[in-house]
Amino acid sequence: MLLLTLSSLLIALVAAADFKEPFNATAAASSCVRPPAEADATALAALLRLVPPLPLLGGSNNYQCRLHSRLFHEELNQMKMWALKMYDASSKIGSSLLNGNLVHLGDFEQCVSAVRTPEHVGGGPRIRGKYCAASVYLEPVGAGANGKWRELHAIIDLMKSHDAMSNEYQNNDLHLPTFSPVQLGFCIPDSCGHEDLEDSLNEMLKPINISSGIDFKVRLGQKSCRNADENQVDRWTVITIIFVASLLMFALAGTLHEKAHTAENGALLPTAHEGTFRRLLLAFSLRRNWRSLVDTDVPEDELSCLHGLRCFASLMIYVIHKVVFILFHPFSNRTDVSDLLEGDWTMIFRAFWNWVDAFVVLSGLLTSFYAFKKLRTGQRLNIPKMYFQRYLKFTPMVFVWSLILQNLMQHQVSGQNLVRIVGPYVDNCKRGLLPVLTYTSVFNGLNKMCYPPAHQLVTDMHMYILSPFIMLGIWKYPKKAPFVFCATLAVLAAAKYSVVMQNQLGSFLFYGMSTETMVKSANIIYVNALHRLTPYLLGLGLGYVLQITDCKQVLSRVQMAAGTAIAIGCAAYSMFGVSHSSRKGYIYQVNEAAVFATFQPLMWGFALCWLVYSCATKHAPGWLLRLLTWRGFIIYSRLSYAIYLTQIYIVAVNVGNAVHSSRFGVHRIFDMNDIAMVGSASLLSTLILLLPLQDVSLLISGGYKPPNYSKYIKPSPEEHIEEKQQERAVKCQAEE
Repeated sequence: MLLLTLSSLLIALVAAADFKEPFNATAAASSCVRPPAEADATALAALLRLVPPLPLLGGSNNYQCRLHSRLFHEELNQMKMWALKMYDASSKIGSSLLNGNLVHLGDFEQCVSAVRTPEHVGGGPRIRGKYCAASVYLEPVGAGANGKWRELHAIIDLMKSHDAMSNEYQNNDLHLPTFSPVQLGFCIPDSCGHEDLEDSLNEMLKPINISSGIDFKVRLGQKSCRNADENQVDRWTVITIIFVASLLMFALAGTLHEKAHTAENGALLPTAHEGTFRRLLLAFSLRRNWRSLVDTDVPEDELSCLHGLRCFASLMIYVIHKVVFILFHPFSNRTDVSDLLEGDWTMIFRAFWNWVDAFVVLSGLLTSFYAFKKLRTGQRLNIPKMYFQRYLKFTPMVFVWSLILQNLMQHQVSGQNLVRIVGPYVDNCKRGLLPVLTYTSVFNGLNKMCYPPAHQLVTDMHMYILSPFIMLGIWKYPKKAPFVFCATLAVLAAAKYSVVMQNQLGSFLFYGMSTETMVKSANIIYVNALHRLTPYLLGLGLGYVLQITDCKQVLSRVQMAAGTAIAIGCAAYSMFGVSHSSRKGYIYQVNEAAVFATFQPLMWGFALCWLVYSCATKHAPGWLLRLLTWRGFIIYSRLSYAIYLTQIYIVAVNVGNAVHSSRFGVHRIFDMNDIAMVGSASLLSTLILLLPLQDVSLLISGGYKPPNYSKYIKPSPEEHIEEKQQERAVKCQAEE
């Protein structure tokens, strides 16, 4: 009975009523919608009686909205097509409410295509449909002691999927997925604003709030409504398409030029114009860059095991991003999804810091390993050149994808989800891309960034700017450096503990965590380079140790066993130390969050450093070395930056086009369509942007070398026979 009552109350959100009078669904249906007598027997008329249309809209100061809303009701009674489209485009409450089926988005395209044309209806104003996405928050107001209220609490808990990711009415920050509000789509006249709809629905629900024991509140943001004009192709869209097409054409031109000037033996033929432009053209050759991508020959001193670690961390981050964005999907069994997200095993995703910090450790390690290699050989660090090469290597790709998001994404995502999911990021990009180019986008907060994945790139760049001075200090003062190093780690740990305690932040994704806490924690510690510096420093220190020992330090079995045991313990705490937070009913403890935030980067950083150290010095088991140094990981490693940047765009577009309810299954996380699209976009981005710009930076800095095709040249049969004979002779001599 309670569920039936609750369903009726939700249907009231799309019911017609004069909100100055007490709400009566039956009276509303008969007073606002009176189909002609000859149409009473039709299925459409019966539907209008069962699910009445929206109430009259418009406050006292919006006369035009009131007039257009009244015309909508009158002409809906007359079965005018434009009014029927607006009615049909609005949400209708479906089944499976107890399983969390609270996302009903309506039909954006049908709504904005509804137009009242005066010449077709005998005069009057021109009215167009406007789509609005509303969030309806419901909370039981009765005490839990009485059995009736206890049952109502349980029903609402099921409907809200146990609030596995909660959101409050006061916050209404829907940049992240949440299970709390009922999300509905409404089609209203374009003369009405979001305030008119919000005020009208809240006013209509006042009598229900008094009598039902449930507090209903409707919330619409400033960007909650859109019409057809806001999604038109503008000049910036055309410019972006031309720019991306030009990159592709330039890469194709470089490929054709290289192929046309390559001899039969594979050597690159000279031309009359051996200038900079030709080198630039060859740098963008798809054929040449493909060979560079799939070439698995690496220098002897390269830390090959890093490719395997980067691959595993990259895959885990992809799964985390996929899970987060798939929660935006209007699943009809969202309560089942929230149940699936409970349990100790989910800490693999909830302790997401670990996978992000893995990239931070590897970044610091690679920076210091090759920088100290230069210092060991008597070379100096050219700091401006280091900054320039890194900026030119990473910035163009994130700029291009930000440009695509700014001008193309809104044409690739359905209107309902453009309002609900990606609209805020598109609007952030439209404010300008200068923060992307200057690496200052994180200063405004994660929810105000243009391209969210860029936060890792920005914080990494901030740490990279500090790295030359840290490394020079270590190199110049090797005896004092360890003490300063440990003191710095202690200060950083204390600072992070203090910040988490003072601001009540979350250092892991606990069950029932609110989106407000997520955004606040991200803005203060997650996108702050200072609080991300600990694993980066550990990586810098490891690079120094590996260089001064030449990766040949020998440890005893006891030392290796002790170090491995400590590393496993540290990794276990970093991953499962707060596993009880993954269960329903967890109550946030700020002390626990602060302690985890303090020790997690130190422990996880040490565990990763020990693993890399064991592999680099060949102390690790043979099977582990073979796994991490598999040559296939080298190719994936070269694609990993592009995979990181493109995955959220692809996943967001695919989720953004899901507007109808469907059932969730684990297979949705590993959607082959998404994987194929991410792989294709990453491959193109790497071949057209990342690899060519490495050559461009060398060309500008004077370190460019002409391409060497000799290793791709297949030997003639005579040369092949002679080479085999020489190998046999050498083998025989060795046996003798």
